[in-house]
Amino acid sequence: MRHAESPFIEGMERTRGLSDNGKIDAERIVSLLAAEGIDLFISSPFERAIQTIKPLADACEKDITIIEDLRERQIGVFQEGTFKDAKREVYRDFNFAFEDGESSDNAQKKSDRSA
Repeated sequence: MRHAESPFIEGMERTRGLSDNGKIDAERIVSLLAAEGIDLFISSPFERAIQTIKPLADACEKDITIIEDLRERQIGVFQEGTFKDAKREVYRDFNFAFEDGESSDNAQKKSDRSA
């Protein structure tokens, strides 16, 4: 699942947590999925992802395994436009990457290796 709502804070990609609405949604996940018998919880190292599944993992009395390669892709160095513009560019062209960034193709391959 994707992480719950998290406010964008420049420079805090790994450490920003959930918004108040995101925390409410994370708690709702417990009522939706607690009876499903989930016995393995895996997360990216991003705090917002961990906070999203932690209430359910706690309810199921399970630990969360952190996998570094599940982190969001590195967008890289872009000179013009906003961060949102840069994200659009890498999504528009599957093989495009900014300097020091990852293309969608590379990000997908990284994800496949983590599975």
